[in-house]
Amino acid sequence: MKKTKEFILALVLVIICITCASIFIKSDMKIKYTFFLRKDNTITMLDSYGRKVLKEELNYAGKNNKGYYLIVNKDKKSAIIDEMGNFIINYDDYDNIEEYGSLYLAYKGEDIYLINRNNKLIRKVENTKELVSRIVNNYSVLLFDNTYYIYDSEGNVIKELKYKKKSKISLKETTNYGQVFYENKEYVFSLDTYEINEIETKEVSDMYEFNGVVLLKDEKNRIYVDGQLENDNIDCKKPEIDEFGTISCEDNIIYKKEENNDIKDKFKDYDELEVKHTNLNTYYIVKKGKLTTIYDENKTIKFQTKKDVKLESNYMKIDNKIYTFEGFRINL
Repeated sequence: MKKTKEFILALVLVIICITCASIFIKSDMKIKYTFFLRKDNTITMLDSYGRKVLKEELNYAGKNNKGYYLIVNKDKKSAIIDEMGNFIINYDDYDNIEEYGSLYLAYKGEDIYLINRNNKLIRKVENTKELVSRIVNNYSVLLFDNTYYIYDSEGNVIKELKYKKKSKISLKETTNYGQVFYENKEYVFSLDTYEINEIETKEVSDMYEFNGVVLLKDEKNRIYVDGQLENDNIDCKKPEIDEFGTISCEDNIIYKKEENNDIKDKFKDYDELEVKHTNLNTYYIVKKGKLTTIYDENKTIKFQTKKDVKLESNYMKIDNKIYTFEGFRINL
C-alpha cells in the first residue's frame, strides 16, 4: 500500500514537472513572424511555430502593407491588424474598408474617407470622381484640385505635379522601388525612404529589380542603379544581372553589390543555388548532393533536409507537407 502511494505521488510529480516544462517552453517560444495560409477557400493566420494567431478563419487577407493587413471575416466585416494579430481598426469601426494602393478607403454611412493603415485621416472624399487616379501597391498618385499628389505608404505627400490635360502619367513598382513618369521626367524613389531622384528622359524607361538591385534603362540605353547613373559611355542594350546582383553588359561589369561579395565565398561549394524572395525574407537554397540547406539573408542556416523542398511566399513544402520557415509542421 505504501509503495502504491509512493508510486502515485511520484507520477503526480512527474506530470507536474512535464506541465511546468511545457509552459516554460511555450512561453519561451517567441513569435518570429506571422503569415497567412490559404487552404480550401479559407485563410488562417499562423505564427512561426505553426500556431493560430487569430482563432477565426478569414475570407480575405490583403497584401503586407509594412506589417499591416486588411482582413475580411466570414461575416464580410473588414478590419486592419498588425503582423502580430493586434487589431488597429476593429470590425465595427467602419461599414467597409477597401485597399487603395498603400492607403485605404473607409466607408461609414454615406461618407468615404481616405485613411492610412494606422487609421489616420488623409482626407474625406467629397466626390468619387476624385478616385479616378493612379495606384500601385506601395504608393499612390491621386488627382485633387488640378494637382497630382504622390503619397507614400503613410499618406504623406512626397511630390506635387501640376496637372495638364494632354500629359499622361504612368506608374511602375518593383519590390523596393517606385517610379512615376510625367512630363519627360522620371521620379524614382525607394519605398523605404521615399527620397526622389529626378531623371530627364523622353520616354518611359525599362525598370526591373533582381535580388534587391533596381535597374533602370533610359532611351539612350544608359543604366541607372537605385536611381543613380552607372554607365554614361556604354550603350547597354541587354544588361545582365546574375544571382548575386552584379550587373554587366558585354563582359563589362557596370555594378557590383558590395554586400553580396561574400555570398560567392559562403556558397562556393555547391551543386545548385537558388535565391528566393518571400514575403518574409530573402533565402538561399543551397543543394550539395542530396542535402538541401536553406540560409536566410544573414547567411545563417534555417533548415536542412535530404527531401525535396519548395519555398512558397510564406511557407515551405517538404514532400508535399507544409512547414514554417523554422521547420515546424503545420497541421490545420
